[in-house]
Formats: sequence, C-alpha cells, structure tokens
Amino acid sequence: MASAAHQGNSLELDDLQSARSYSGFRTYGRSKLELILLSRELALRFAGSGVTVNAVHPGFVRSGFGRNNRGGTALVIRVLALVFGSNARSGAKTPIRVAGDPDLDHVSGEYFSGGHVATGSSASRDLSSARRLYERCLPLTGAPDLPLPEPLRA
Repeated sequence: MASAAHQGNSLELDDLQSARSYSGFRTYGRSKLELILLSRELALRFAGSGVTVNAVHPGFVRSGFGRNNRGGTALVIRVLALVFGSNARSGAKTPIRVAGDPDLDHVSGEYFSGGHVATGSSASRDLSSARRLYERCLPLTGAPDLPLPEPLRA
C-alpha cells in the first residue's frame, strides 16, 4: 500500500530505519517512497516470470491511521478523516482493481492512484535509487537476492 504522502520526500539510504532522526510524518512519507521504489525494482527482477509488482495508493481512507497519536496531531488526523476520508469499501477499489483486473495482468512496476497509473514524484521514478535501496535492504531483511533477468543486467 503506497500513499500520496511519498510526495516531497527523499531517500535517506544512510538512515533507512530513522535511527538518527525520527519524525512520524516524515518517516511515514519516506516509507511510502521506499515502497514505490522497491516495487519498481522488484518488478524488474520478476520481469518475464508472470509475477507483477505494483504500488497502490487507496486514497485517504478512514482506517484508524493515527489513532495511537496524542494531542493536536491525533485531533487533526481524526477531523481530516471525518471530513475528507473515504470508507474502507471505497478505499479498496483501486487495490482490488490492480490485483484482479485481467487488463492489468502484465502491468508491473507502476504506481496506481485513483484506479489508474499515476506519475508519482520524480524521486519515486528514480530507478538508480530504487536499485540502491534494494541492495541496502537485502542485509536488513535477510531475503535472497533476486537476480535481474539477462536483458536487464546492464
């Protein structure tokens, strides 16, 4: 699940876990940028396999996001959710379409918002950053490296 909150954020490869500097909203936005970048890189690594990987922004959904926050931040989130947030059924439309629409069976490495492929920020389209992020995440996750298909290795 991606988010428009990725907009305006930049990749911090030297502080992926926000150990040096933590701010809830900034860290959330960066994590959504990282999700989009990893989706793009994984799409390349799964190319030709029949597996597709996409990032999906469901919209602002009344999901309980921010309920664990206190004070003014929590109040602002609750008010915004009541006024602008959609219900879960509406928020599920884009993810369900991307996962189940046969017309999208071969679409991979995209960012979807509002039911359609969206541009996303310039940072979310930087494939060299996506590759570096993937390489930095491997030791953190213990996941096996997925080699790029032969035509993409260059």
